[in-house]
Amino acid sequence: AQKYQHLEQSQPDAVLKLGPLGIFKDDKLIGFATKKESEGTNIILNKVDKSIVEIKYNGGYIVSHLESPNTKLNISFKNNKPQIDLKIKAGGSIAEVNCDIDLTDPKEIAKIKTNTEKELKKTIRQALNMAQKKYQTDIFGFGLAFYHKYPNQFKKLEKHWDHDTFANMDINVSVEIDIETKGSLEQSIRKEEA
Repeated sequence: AQKYQHLEQSQPDAVLKLGPLGIFKDDKLIGFATKKESEGTNIILNKVDKSIVEIKYNGGYIVSHLESPNTKLNISFKNNKPQIDLKIKAGGSIAEVNCDIDLTDPKEIAKIKTNTEKELKKTIRQALNMAQKKYQTDIFGFGLAFYHKYPNQFKKLEKHWDHDTFANMDINVSVEIDIETKGSLEQSIRKEEA
């Protein structure tokens, strides 16, 4: 009975808190990512089940919950240069509204979708910029993907991959979010008067 006694406590002995993502190069810790950079990194690596995106809108803000963001990596060689395309898709729903908006208007929903996609793309870009420019280390394993698909071409780039090829390559990012509108969101929500 004693081994289950801790389950009856109202306060846990320990709480797990996630800190900033550590960035390693050659098995050495070289720095830490910010919260946004960590979030973008985990989305690129498909390690996120849910995410929250907040956008500024009509003098206030709108918060959307994203479900199962999925990133597909497409690699190729064009003109002897490695090319990367990241395609992020997610389902989403509006979770919080703090602005004057008619959520029954399809045009407003389309704007929310576009702005949410832009905001998520910005987060992805922050993660890429951190890895490419700030630390010049391929924390995403893109080099390994190139090695598996194009071993002969990659061998020519391998020695200078992190600080030259990876650090300077253009990475195309596209984001597509399907925003659902249902339940209480089928009516207008007005910002409370102060």
